[in-house]
Amino acid sequence: MTETPTSHSIIPQAQRLELSALRARWVAQGAGTLLILLGLTSMAGWILRQPSLIQLLPEHVGMVFSTALCFALAGAALLLPGRWPTLRRRGQTALGGLIVLAAG
Repeated sequence: MTETPTSHSIIPQAQRLELSALRARWVAQGAGTLLILLGLTSMAGWILRQPSLIQLLPEHVGMVFSTALCFALAGAALLLPGRWPTLRRRGQTALGGLIVLAAG
């Protein structure tokens, strides 16, 4: 009987960790972008007084302006560059503080 190699024996541990970190970063960037777009769209609906931008369907409750702002701030926190860990940590802390203030 011949053994087929598993993915664990083909890809070295360091490369698997790199791929995992890369996937996690892509997910964070995608979620951050989606949160910013959703928040900005809802805020634009409030500013332009367009109910269709505030609520998904007429029978559903619309997103409150402060919630839309928190969505956009959270998305921005996810998109801060990972190359500069100190800047990223400080930026995320500042944005988190703004979210707490906005959610008041």
